[in-house]
Formats: sequence, C-alpha cells, structure tokens
Amino acid sequence: MAWHDGGAPHVWKGHTGWIVDGGFAPDDTVMYTGSRDGTVRAWQLATDTGAVVFRGEAVWGVAIAPDGKRLAVGAGEHMFLIAPDGKQLASTSLAGVPPIGCARGLQFDPTGARVATGRCDGRLEVWDPRYGAPVELETSSHSVTSFAFSPDGTRLAGAMADRTVRVWDAVTGGTSATLRGHSDLVMAVAFSPDGTRLASASYDRTVRVWDPKSGAARVLRGHDASVDAVAWMPDGARLVSGGRDGTLRIWAVPSLAAPDAAAVGSSLAAVTSATIGADDRPATPPETTPAG
Repeated sequence: MAWHDGGAPHVWKGHTGWIVDGGFAPDDTVMYTGSRDGTVRAWQLATDTGAVVFRGEAVWGVAIAPDGKRLAVGAGEHMFLIAPDGKQLASTSLAGVPPIGCARGLQFDPTGARVATGRCDGRLEVWDPRYGAPVELETSSHSVTSFAFSPDGTRLAGAMADRTVRVWDAVTGGTSATLRGHSDLVMAVAFSPDGTRLASASYDRTVRVWDPKSGAARVLRGHDASVDAVAWMPDGARLVSGGRDGTLRIWAVPSLAAPDAAAVGSSLAAVTSATIGADDRPATPPETTPAG
C-alpha cells in the first residue's frame, strides 16, 4: 500500500490480502486499513510504521468514529467496536451477511453513537452498541446503493435501486419518507448541513433537491451521463456533483417554494415568443406587414 504527501510515495507493507476499506483518524496522524487477510492495521504517518489492531475473519468494512476514539470493523458475520489500540469494546452478530465483497460499507453517524451497514441482499442496519442488536431498516428487499446520516444522527437516507430515496428514523428503524421522482437507479444521497434538505444523484443524469418532510423537489439537469456523487458545500447554498460524463458541476441550490404567477410568466417569456393575454391564454403576436 502507498500514499503520497506531495513528496516521494510512502509504501507500507504488511497485509497479505486485498485491502478493502480504510480511512484517516480525525487528527490525520494515523491511517487504518482493513483487509481480507482478516486484519485491521494502524499506520503511523510520521514514522511509516504499522501495527495490527484487529485480527479475525476476512474484513469487509472499517469506519472511524468522528472523535477517533473508536473503530467499527465488519468481519465475517460480525461487527466489532474496538479502541484505537485494538481493545474490543463491543460486538454484534450479522447473521446471513452476504458473501465477502458484497457489503456497502460501514458508517458512523456524526455523533459517533451509531453505526450503519448496508449489504447487497437489500438489508440496511443501524447498530447502537448501548442497546444491543442492530435495528434492521425496511427496504422492501431493494438494494441500497449508498446511504447518509443526517447531521444530528437521528435520520438515515438511502439511495435505492427501486429509483426512490428513503428516509428512516435511525433510532426506531421506521420509514419516515419515500421520495419518488427519479427515473433510474439512485446512486448517492447527502443531507444539507442544517438537515432540512436532501440531495440525490441518479443514473437518470439528474440531481434532485428534496424537502424530506413535504416531498417537494427541484430537478437539476446538465450532466450527459449517470451522476454518481453529490455533496453539499459548507454554506448549504451550493451543491457539487460528479458524473460519468467526466465533469464536476457546482449548482446554486434552488428554492423549493412553488413559483408564483409572476415567476411562471417570466420563465415563459424567456423561452417563447408568445404573450399572455388578459384572459391568461397564450397568443402568438400577429405578423406585421412590412412598410412600403
């Protein structure tokens, strides 16, 4: 494994199998990597040294808590919570986990209290180690392409293979919204920084901005191929999307309020030569006869 800091590459050796997941500690001093060789290793960036902090079955996911004080490790049919030094803090069974390589990954919520894991058999589960076994979220057996927690960690949004965006209560597991509008697979979702809106990216080449409470949405068009990634800028007023057309696009987030009559008239005037009469019916301006 190698990483670059602007100079010569740093090469780390130790894993004997495919490295499947990993990430940096919040203070950027350590990188954790999980491998199918059944280990998670902690690499010290300052010294280029590594140590095994987990050993077990083949690893399929690794997540680092926002405070860096805990790691979630998915291995075999289990999920483990460990300290950075490898001390095991908690574990839970994930009976029926699909074959290795068919997991959608692990993710801590922003508060660090819960861990979500998505799997190719359509299951999406949230585990709060304080309360025992994971809570399974209803997916109607449809695969979850990707998922994202709300900023306060109480909700989870999923990009679904059935062309919907779903929102669940991360505590109870209940579905709070099913948002319909995309005409193809939904590839990615992201909550706005204040948690009031959702953005979704789809194979249908569009980005949508949603109000998850009302279901109101606006469509952003411009990509020429599937849109696979979407993220909010910190100010919440702009979105960044990445598509298979090889472009990154920055969007001004539109208002979700319904346009009034004046706004509709202005939009029509910009794209047509028709005029709106007093009776609200469009009419094409009469032809004029050239003078002479």
